[in-house]
Amino acid sequence: MANLTLPPNVKDMDSRAVRGYLESLRANAGGTISVSSGGTGLTSVATGSILAANATNVLSVVTSTSGTKVLTNTAGAVSWATAAGDVAGPASSTDNAIVRFDSTTGKLIQNSGITISDTSDITAYDATNDGNPEYRLGATDAEELHIQAVYDSAAQTLNYVLFQTDVASVAANKGMFRFNVDGTNILDIDDGGINLNSGRDIQINNVTVLSSAELGVNILDSSLTSVGTLVLGTWNADAIGVVYGGTGQTTYTNGQLLIGNTTGNTLAKATLTAGAGVSVTNGGGSITVGLDSTAFSATRSTVQSVPRITATKLQCATEVFDTDAYYDNVTNYRFTPLVAGKYQINWGASGAMTTLATLMEAYLYKNGALDTTSSRFYGAASGLNGFVSGSQLVDMNGTTDYLEIFVQHDHATSNIDFTGYFSGFRTGP
Repeated sequence: MANLTLPPNVKDMDSRAVRGYLESLRANAGGTISVSSGGTGLTSVATGSILAANATNVLSVVTSTSGTKVLTNTAGAVSWATAAGDVAGPASSTDNAIVRFDSTTGKLIQNSGITISDTSDITAYDATNDGNPEYRLGATDAEELHIQAVYDSAAQTLNYVLFQTDVASVAANKGMFRFNVDGTNILDIDDGGINLNSGRDIQINNVTVLSSAELGVNILDSSLTSVGTLVLGTWNADAIGVVYGGTGQTTYTNGQLLIGNTTGNTLAKATLTAGAGVSVTNGGGSITVGLDSTAFSATRSTVQSVPRITATKLQCATEVFDTDAYYDNVTNYRFTPLVAGKYQINWGASGAMTTLATLMEAYLYKNGALDTTSSRFYGAASGLNGFVSGSQLVDMNGTTDYLEIFVQHDHATSNIDFTGYFSGFRTGP
C-alpha cells in the first residue's frame, strides 16, 4: 500500500469518521491492513474463532468446532483440542464436604459425609443404625491403626470408642500405642499392659499417686482402707498390728510361737522348752514335740551258774532293744536312765530245781540296795524247772539312779543254772 496522507482535520474527526475514512482507503487500495500497520491482514473471521499468531507478525484464524475443547500450544502453533477428563459431578453437594470419585473412570465425582470447615475442623457423621463410623491408617487391613465409634445394636447411640491396632507380625509389642509429649516418651501400651517410662508417674490433680517404685506419699498418709489382694511386693512400713490382721512382730527365731495376750490385744513370741520326759526339736519352719519313751529289754539266753544262798546279779547280756543306750549289757548289767520319771520295770528268772522244797527268788535292786522282792518259788519235785518274776513302778532321778536284777536259791549242796530277762520303759514324769 502506498503512503497515505491524512487529511488536516483528522484530529477533529470522531472514531466513526476515522473508521469510514480508513475503510474507503482500503477499498480504494484493493487490499487489507497488515499487522505491521496495526491491522490483522485478514478479511474475514468465522463466528467463535479466535486469532492467534502462529508465525511471526502473522495472525491466523483458529476456528472452533463443536464439543468441549481446550486451547493448546504445540511448538508455537495454537489450536483447539478435545478436552480429556471431562469430570462430571452431582447437581448439588454439601457445603465443605470432601469430593470423592464415583467408580473408577476418573470422570465422575460425588458428595460425601466428611466435611472440612473453614477453620479446618474435620467431621465424619454416620446417622444410620449400626453405622459405626471408623478411621483406618496404615498399609493394609493387617497393618493398621483402627479408630471406631461403636453404636449400640440397631441404634445410633454411642456405646464406646474402639482404639485398635492390627499387625501381622508375631513379634512382641508390635502395634503398641506410644504417647509422646514434647518429644519425650511418657508411656507405652503394649502386649504387657501400660508401661510408664523411667522417671514418670501417675498423678491426680497434679499430685503423684503412683511411680515405678512406690505409692505417692499422699496415698500412704491418706485414709486408704482397701487395696484388694496384694500378691507381690515388699512391705516397708511399720509392723502391722493385730487389730489390722497382722502380728505386730518383725523377726523370729526357729521354733518360736505366737501366744495371744489379752492385755493390749497383742501377740507375744514364745519358745517351747523341753520338760521332764518331753523333748522339743526346733527346726527351720518346724517344731517336733515328743515324749521321751526310753525303753530297753535284755535277756540271759545262756545258763548262768548261781551259788546257793548267795544273792547274785543276773547278767542279761543279750539286748533285744535299748532306745537310748541306757542299759549296760557288758560290764555292770544295769539300767541307768538319764531322763527323770517313772519307769515300769519287769524281770523274771528260771532255774532247774533238783531237790524237794528248794526255794528260788529274784530281786530288783536300786542303787545297789534291795528295792522289792519277787514272789518265791518252792520246788515240788526233783528236776522241775522253777520260774519267778516281778513287776514294779520305780521313780528315777535321771542322773545317778540305776537298777539291777539279783537271783538267789537255797539248794542244799550245789549251784543252780539260771536264765532270765530284764526290761523297762518310761511311763511319764
